[in-house]
Amino acid sequence: MKFNTFPSHCCFCNDEVITSFVWCKSCGPLSFYCHDCAYKIHKNTLFHSLVEVQVDGCNVKPFKVKSVLQTDHVKACTSAYSRTLTVISETGSTHQCQIYFCKCTEEFNTLVHLDLWPVTPIKPNTVISMNLLHLFVALQLEGKISFSSFCDGFSWKSGVVDHDLKRYLNRMTQTDSLDQFRHFRRQLTSLKTICPNYDGLEKCASCPKENGSIFYCFDANFGLVLKSSASKSKRLAMRSENLFILDEEVKTFMESYDDTLKTKDCSNFQAGNNLRSKRKTKKLSVTGVFGMSCRHEFPKLFLNMQHGERLGYAVLLLDQILNDTEKKRLDVHIIYDIACVLKSHLQKKNTFTKYQDFKFGIPVFHSYGHRGDCQVKNSIRRLDSFGLMDGELMERLWSYLRSFSKITKEMTPAHRTDLLSDALLHFGSKKMGNIGKYLVFLFQKATRTWNSCDSEIKTICSKLPAHVDEEIIKSWKKEEDNAVSQNGKLIQKTPSDWKQVYYLKLKDFYKESALVLMSEKVCDAASHQRKANRLKRNLTSFEKLHKVNTRWKTTDRDFRSQHMTFCV
Repeated sequence: MKFNTFPSHCCFCNDEVITSFVWCKSCGPLSFYCHDCAYKIHKNTLFHSLVEVQVDGCNVKPFKVKSVLQTDHVKACTSAYSRTLTVISETGSTHQCQIYFCKCTEEFNTLVHLDLWPVTPIKPNTVISMNLLHLFVALQLEGKISFSSFCDGFSWKSGVVDHDLKRYLNRMTQTDSLDQFRHFRRQLTSLKTICPNYDGLEKCASCPKENGSIFYCFDANFGLVLKSSASKSKRLAMRSENLFILDEEVKTFMESYDDTLKTKDCSNFQAGNNLRSKRKTKKLSVTGVFGMSCRHEFPKLFLNMQHGERLGYAVLLLDQILNDTEKKRLDVHIIYDIACVLKSHLQKKNTFTKYQDFKFGIPVFHSYGHRGDCQVKNSIRRLDSFGLMDGELMERLWSYLRSFSKITKEMTPAHRTDLLSDALLHFGSKKMGNIGKYLVFLFQKATRTWNSCDSEIKTICSKLPAHVDEEIIKSWKKEEDNAVSQNGKLIQKTPSDWKQVYYLKLKDFYKESALVLMSEKVCDAASHQRKANRLKRNLTSFEKLHKVNTRWKTTDRDFRSQHMTFCV
């Protein structure tokens, strides 16, 4: 450190500096003191970084001021005693400080009163500024960093590693002190110990409580895993009682619930399947997280999965919703990627009557992966009372939460659940902090959409030769629904003779044969080849039965004739 210009007077008493001066970096860049002023000011203003500089600039060394911390209660107490502790300030500097305690108050309470947090629970030798820990928690919830990364980065903040600081901070990873601070911070911000009925930002303020329409979006995330090699918890999670269902409760329910699917109700989705590759999951004790949020993107309820995305997990959440809304006049809307499969499953289990007042729908973008008749019946764009919401609420939540996987995958189960709960509540608090502007934005968007659609429909109808109004458009929608879907199946023309049956078989065979050549993956080509071989054997038997000597080609007159007849 080199000073190009030296102060001639003390900035506080204005006395002339003769041999050396004291510079306090914490007070400011121009805070140059004489020795007496530096001592008087920093006797009570603790944890500042001071250096003593010779006037000739040849010698720079730390300037130590004895730090003493003593509360008013301890001063008057006859059982007071003192201990010298290492204090890590919010700037990361370490100080030796004499702190006074008394036997009538626990040391922990005295330290918290002094805005300090102990590294170890009993007889700590090192304490940390609570502002520094608040900074870490905020950075972790926003930047998804581990405490180890925070310690490494903080020790390098000056460009040169501070090994002592790194050693002191890393001691917290060997105890439960950091997680206890998180719990303390949650109580501090929620005010539950003072006002038990105060929800603050921990619940959605916009969802109806007693009557109205309420929306829940279900989804699973397979990125938030927990390795089987992770350490076992010595305690239960402390801050997840309202967000995560207990693992024992989930396990008991899933063991007694049969959610096997014997028929394929829609497209071949991985969701809803109770099987997952053993090679992928044998080293995992938790395969992912399943949960739900409300329409305002506030997290509601979650659970840890130990299988694939089984339907039983969704049923468990449905039961929780049913219990919460049993004595309320709420219209419940459930949005799920495979709502069609879930409804069919409940009907087969003869339990759908429990949820007959629930309305099920598929998110907008996921609906395009379903069959045409399923889109008509279940897409929230086609259903009444779902409004303009897209239903992809959980995808936005997962995009935030997924980044915690690198931290949580090797934590103990209790620490992992608590950290995910903190992250979920932080995400929800941000949503609630901006809920007013968000609702205004949605209202203005809905108004613009309504006016735009109404204007476009009127413009189109005015150009038609016949009169068309809203009632006629609604009748068209009903006709379309009836034309596309009948008992959940597409309406198709029934072949009237064997030639049309033969044409349909040939059409499937030529399609699979073409897909064999078009497939880029070897496994896909093999799958289409097996189907083509099976269809070929079926065709051979059919041709022998109807005495077809030469197989029709797509260019033959008979094939083209049947094609025109069937498609008309």
